[in-house]
Amino acid sequence: MSSQNITDLLREEVRVLRLKVSELEIQLRLNRGNPVPTPSRSERAQSVPTEPRAIREGIPVAPKALVQKSRTWAKVVAEGKKRKVEEINLGNGRKEKEVGRAPDPEENRGVGVPLMVKVGGVRWDDGIGGVVEGLKEAGFVSCEGGKWLVDEGEQEKRMKQGRRSSTVVVRVCGREKVGELRRAGLWVGGVWCSVRRFVAVPVKRREAGWVKVVGKVEESVGSMEISVEGAVAVMGEKVAGVEKSVAEVAEEQGDRVKLLEERVMEAIGDGMKVLGEGMGLLRKEIMEKVEKLEAERLVQREIKVVPAGPSGYRRR
Repeated sequence: MSSQNITDLLREEVRVLRLKVSELEIQLRLNRGNPVPTPSRSERAQSVPTEPRAIREGIPVAPKALVQKSRTWAKVVAEGKKRKVEEINLGNGRKEKEVGRAPDPEENRGVGVPLMVKVGGVRWDDGIGGVVEGLKEAGFVSCEGGKWLVDEGEQEKRMKQGRRSSTVVVRVCGREKVGELRRAGLWVGGVWCSVRRFVAVPVKRREAGWVKVVGKVEESVGSMEISVEGAVAVMGEKVAGVEKSVAEVAEEQGDRVKLLEERVMEAIGDGMKVLGEGMGLLRKEIMEKVEKLEAERLVQREIKVVPAGPSGYRRR
């Protein structure tokens, strides 16, 4: 495997890790505050803990003012109480006219220092009017109305995600009584909601926190890329070293083979030389033997043959 293939594989792994990080971020945003199933009005009315049942079942006891009016809170509409409407007959049609003037926030101010509180777990259907009505039933006066902690765009987004409640921010009068309200909580539409003090957080701080998280993720991904690039560089150096060592070994083996070939050729030459000398000596010996045999044959031809019979020596 070449260094380019290793680099491609490592880059593919980094891309897969980035996709996993993005999926985890989406799941983390979707899993915050999973909504609970919506009970019916009868179930919400039955879930109000009256004092005897609360003592019997061990449920925290709510204030008597909240318990007495709990069954009517489920009927509060999202915009608050309905205002009276007068129908006017104009002959060609009917026209509805609101009776009475709009409420003045200044008239709702009570005695005491105003304080911002946030009521958590308020259902979308109950709305801000349900929170204001619940505060009135609990003996608190809300001034300047209230508002959702999230804007309309975020509200629609959370509704699409399946969330059925959110937090309402209201300003109430009487800092001295807020502690009791925080301990007791608030009933809104038959649902028990938590009450806490509201501390305004600048938007820049929230953005800075999110930017910090994104920066940490990018930093971790960047360090991962740097480590991957370092590993690729080290792997490239190792591959280059291996290639260099292979080339050196091949060159060394080539020199050894060449030297072996030279030695083999020298041995073959020496063997041929010795063989030639031996053949010459053998040829010389053979020629000497042939000459000797030829000389003996000539000598035998020159010898005279004496016929058999009495010789002159015998006659004497």
